[in-house]
Amino acid sequence: MIMCKKFFFVIVLFLLLPKIANAFSISPIKYTVTIAAGGEQMISLTVKNDKTATVNYNLLVLGAKQNNAGSPIFESGLSEAENWVGPETEFISLGGGKEKTVNFLINIPGGAYPGFYYLGLAVQERNLKV
Repeated sequence: MIMCKKFFFVIVLFLLLPKIANAFSISPIKYTVTIAAGGEQMISLTVKNDKTATVNYNLLVLGAKQNNAGSPIFESGLSEAENWVGPETEFISLGGGKEKTVNFLINIPGGAYPGFYYLGLAVQERNLKV
Protein backbone atom coordinates (compact mmCIF):
# COMPACT_ATOMS: atom_id res chain seq x y z
CA MET A 1 0.00 0.00 0.00
CA ILE A 2 1.40 3.38 -0.99
CA MET A 3 0.92 6.11 1.59
CA CYS A 4 0.30 9.53 0.04
CA LYS A 5 0.96 12.99 1.39
CA LYS A 6 -1.45 15.74 0.60
CA PHE A 7 0.12 19.20 0.60
CA PHE A 8 -1.71 22.46 0.42
CA PHE A 9 0.63 25.35 -0.29
CA VAL A 10 -0.37 28.91 0.30
CA ILE A 11 1.92 31.46 -1.27
CA VAL A 12 2.49 34.28 1.18
CA LEU A 13 3.48 37.85 0.39
CA PHE A 14 5.63 39.60 2.95
CA LEU A 15 5.76 43.38 2.73
CA LEU A 16 7.53 44.81 5.73
CA LEU A 17 6.36 48.36 5.03
CA PRO A 18 2.57 48.61 4.69
CA LYS A 19 2.76 51.71 2.46
CA ILE A 20 4.60 49.74 -0.25
CA ALA A 21 1.55 48.34 -2.00
CA ASN A 22 2.19 46.47 -5.24
CA ALA A 23 5.96 46.28 -4.62
CA PHE A 24 5.93 42.80 -6.15
CA SER A 25 3.51 40.11 -7.19
CA ILE A 26 3.63 36.32 -7.38
CA SER A 27 1.62 33.69 -9.20
CA PRO A 28 0.06 31.26 -8.75
CA ILE A 29 -1.12 32.13 -5.26
CA LYS A 30 -2.05 28.57 -4.22
CA TYR A 31 -0.85 25.03 -4.91
CA THR A 32 -2.40 21.74 -3.86
CA VAL A 33 -0.22 18.71 -4.55
CA THR A 34 -0.30 15.04 -3.59
CA ILE A 35 3.01 13.23 -3.26
CA ALA A 36 3.72 9.66 -2.10
CA ALA A 37 6.14 9.11 0.78
CA GLY A 38 9.64 8.91 -0.69
CA GLY A 39 8.61 10.99 -3.70
CA GLU A 40 9.55 14.42 -4.91
CA GLN A 41 8.06 17.13 -7.07
CA MET A 42 9.18 20.53 -8.32
CA ILE A 43 6.75 23.43 -8.21
CA SER A 44 7.29 26.85 -9.76
CA LEU A 45 6.06 30.34 -9.10
CA THR A 46 6.65 33.58 -10.89
CA VAL A 47 7.84 36.66 -9.00
CA LYS A 48 7.38 40.06 -10.65
CA ASN A 49 9.04 43.27 -9.49
CA ASP A 50 6.34 45.94 -9.84
CA LYS A 51 8.76 48.74 -8.94
CA THR A 52 10.94 50.66 -11.40
CA ALA A 53 14.19 50.01 -9.50
CA THR A 54 16.06 46.71 -9.07
CA VAL A 55 15.01 44.84 -5.92
CA ASN A 56 16.49 41.81 -4.12
CA TYR A 57 14.14 39.20 -2.64
CA ASN A 58 14.55 36.31 -0.16
CA LEU A 59 12.72 33.04 -0.92
CA LEU A 60 11.46 31.26 2.20
CA VAL A 61 9.41 28.26 3.33
CA LEU A 62 7.24 28.80 6.41
CA GLY A 63 5.00 26.61 8.54
CA ALA A 64 1.34 27.50 8.95
CA LYS A 65 -1.17 27.42 11.81
CA GLN A 66 -4.40 29.18 12.72
CA ASN A 67 -4.98 31.69 15.50
CA ASN A 68 -8.09 31.54 17.72
CA ALA A 69 -10.06 33.58 15.17
CA GLY A 70 -9.20 31.11 12.40
CA SER A 71 -6.81 33.41 10.54
CA PRO A 72 -3.59 31.87 9.19
CA ILE A 73 -0.22 32.55 10.83
CA PHE A 74 2.99 31.78 8.92
CA GLU A 75 6.26 31.34 10.85
CA SER A 76 9.43 29.27 10.79
CA GLY A 77 9.53 26.18 12.98
CA LEU A 78 5.82 25.30 12.98
CA SER A 79 5.96 22.12 10.90
CA GLU A 80 8.35 19.28 10.15
CA ALA A 81 7.23 19.65 6.52
CA GLU A 82 9.21 22.92 6.28
CA ASN A 83 12.31 20.69 6.01
CA TRP A 84 10.81 18.82 3.05
CA VAL A 85 10.56 21.89 0.80
CA GLY A 86 13.31 24.21 -0.36
CA PRO A 87 13.83 26.93 -2.95
CA GLU A 88 16.43 26.33 -5.64
CA THR A 89 18.12 29.53 -4.49
CA GLU A 90 17.70 31.59 -1.32
CA PHE A 91 17.44 34.97 -3.03
CA ILE A 92 16.88 36.58 -6.40
CA SER A 93 17.46 40.03 -7.86
CA LEU A 94 14.96 41.53 -10.31
CA GLY A 95 15.22 44.69 -12.37
CA GLY A 96 12.28 47.09 -12.44
CA GLY A 97 9.26 45.57 -14.18
CA LYS A 98 11.03 42.21 -14.64
CA GLU A 99 9.79 38.78 -13.60
CA LYS A 100 11.42 35.45 -12.89
CA THR A 101 10.19 31.91 -12.38
CA VAL A 102 11.62 30.26 -9.26
CA ASN A 103 11.42 26.59 -8.32
CA PHE A 104 10.81 24.90 -4.99
CA LEU A 105 11.68 21.20 -4.62
CA ILE A 106 9.36 19.10 -2.45
CA ASN A 107 11.10 15.93 -1.23
CA ILE A 108 9.02 13.70 1.07
CA PRO A 109 10.99 11.29 3.31
CA GLY A 110 10.16 7.61 2.93
CA GLY A 111 8.99 7.23 6.51
CA ALA A 112 6.77 10.31 6.58
CA TYR A 113 3.21 9.87 7.84
CA PRO A 114 0.36 10.52 5.41
CA GLY A 115 -1.77 13.57 6.05
CA PHE A 116 -2.30 17.22 5.24
CA TYR A 117 0.60 19.63 5.62
CA TYR A 118 0.16 23.38 5.19
CA LEU A 119 3.08 25.62 4.26
CA GLY A 120 3.71 29.11 2.98
CA LEU A 121 6.17 29.79 0.17
CA ALA A 122 7.24 33.34 0.90
CA VAL A 123 8.89 36.12 -1.06
CA GLN A 124 10.35 38.87 1.10
CA GLU A 125 11.99 42.07 -0.09
CA ARG A 126 15.55 42.36 1.21
CA ASN A 127 17.36 45.42 2.60
CA LEU A 128 14.27 47.33 3.63
CA LYS A 129 14.89 50.26 5.95
CA VAL A 130 12.52 49.72 8.87
